[in-house]
Amino acid sequence: GGQLPRNWSAMSDMTKLYVNNNTFTGPLPEFLPPRLNRAFFMNNLFTGQIPSSYVNLSSLEYLRLEGNQLTGELPVGISTMNLVEFDVGRN
Repeated sequence: GGQLPRNWSAMSDMTKLYVNNNTFTGPLPEFLPPRLNRAFFMNNLFTGQIPSSYVNLSSLEYLRLEGNQLTGELPVGISTMNLVEFDVGRN
């Protein structure tokens, strides 16, 4: 369990982040690495909204958020992202 750090942007070379199938709680990280291609947060206990900063991640193609406790609206601009896969089911 526990929470993830809110800011991962300093890890500028990271392209994949897999934290699925754990019991992480709290909000999703606000800032992710700028070159991130895959972000897998599924099957945890994350709460709150999807951070609007994710819309600015031009390299992000896979965003998996299913199986959490997320609420609220999708960020404005998410439909303009270059996502190949986006899943927010079971929230």
